[in-house]
Amino acid sequence: MTLSANGLKFIEQHEGYSSTVYKDSAGNPTIGYGHLIKDGEDFSKGITKEKAGELLSQDTKTAEGKPGDRRDVILVFPAPAQNHTPL
Repeated sequence: MTLSANGLKFIEQHEGYSSTVYKDSAGNPTIGYGHLIKDGEDFSKGITKEKAGELLSQDTKTAEGKPGDRRDVILVFPAPAQNHTPL
C-alpha cells in the first residue's frame, strides 16, 4: 500500500511545518512535518520545506512497509460534536 499525494498533503496540513527543532507532544525532538529526529541527524541550522517534504515522504514509506507485509492500521478521528438539549 502506498500513500497518495493527497495523503501527503493531508499529513502536511495536519502536522504543520516547522523549520526549526521543536518538542512534540511526547517531548521528542521533531522538525519539518513531524519528523522525529534520529540519533546522528543534525538540524541545528533548520530545514527547508523541500527537505521537510522529502523526510515526510521517507517517513511514510517506512510506515507503508514492503509488499506482503501485513500492517494493521487504526485511524481514530474525534467524534463529531453532539448538539444535545439539556433536560
